Amino acid sequence: MCTRLLSASNCSPQDPLECVCPGGAEGWQCKVLARTFLGSGWAWVPPIPRCLPTTISLRILTRHPHALLLYAGPMAPTQRPDDTAPTPMLALQLRHGRPQLLGVALMVDRCGRGWKEHADHAPAHCTGRVSWVSPWDLEAWPGSVPLQVAGLAHSPPTADQHRWGEAPIPRPFHGCLSHLTLNGQLVDLGQPAHSGGSAPGCRPQEEACPGGVGSCGYRGACVGGLNQPECMCQPGWAGIECATPTQPATLGEGSYMRVALSFTPPPTALSLQARIRVPRAASGTLVHVAAQHNTAAFTMHTSGAFAEERECGT
Repeated sequence: MCTRLLSASNCSPQDPLECVCPGGAEGWQCKVLARTFLGSGWAWVPPIPRCLPTTISLRILTRHPHALLLYAGPMAPTQRPDDTAPTPMLALQLRHGRPQLLGVALMVDRCGRGWKEHADHAPAHCTGRVSWVSPWDLEAWPGSVPLQVAGLAHSPPTADQHRWGEAPIPRPFHGCLSHLTLNGQLVDLGQPAHSGGSAPGCRPQEEACPGGVGSCGYRGACVGGLNQPECMCQPGWAGIECATPTQPATLGEGSYMRVALSFTPPPTALSLQARIRVPRAASGTLVHVAAQHNTAAFTMHTSGAFAEERECGT
């Protein structure tokens, strides 16, 4: 029988050894990774870690080009003397449909490529930066305040109250926010400590797929936004409601399979999933993905008991 994780999972009716997360949850901890906000709500999640640097990532599906996405800072007015530094604050917001940062020194990856050693050389349209311009040193970061998602549970702070050059947009977010990650840890958005005007799951996305909510089954998820919605199945599953097991293939020494994509992937991101079983000491190429005319390529191969990756091109 499957092991019930935190009393949240159930056993699959087809396979008693498979655990199924209810209510749109996923992963081995059955976390709810998405939350729908109705344009007047908010949710509190654990504070941003005090230690820097801190990496934050998220996905959004928005219905309005101007909105507050994340806020960590003062929740009550405080008059700052002229000879003191501004109150520490971090805010991520949408302005004209593009992410904008306010607060301490930050950098945002708009293209989802991830950070590398030479992130300063990333294309300009993929990177956004902001620095705290002040002649004073910053105070210690108030790590005890919650990270507020999609809106504020209190009156919006003003720039004059905290000696900021610009205050965050007070307009709450209207849409779906998902896959919020703090330093590599996914945040469970199913039951935040404090919330209002919101609900678990990404209802606009789920309703967009043909067949509506639940049309992708419990082994799939509706993705692609509102313009190109489609079901993305978990590895090993395909077909209607992601209910058909895929057929594995056995490859002998020197053999290979070549496939061509029947669709055009996004220009800045490609997700590839596969289940592979190899002998412990095997070495060789696992997957090789190449762009048209071989202008760029990605290769994953095994070396002994380890998997390695290589990239080339632009």
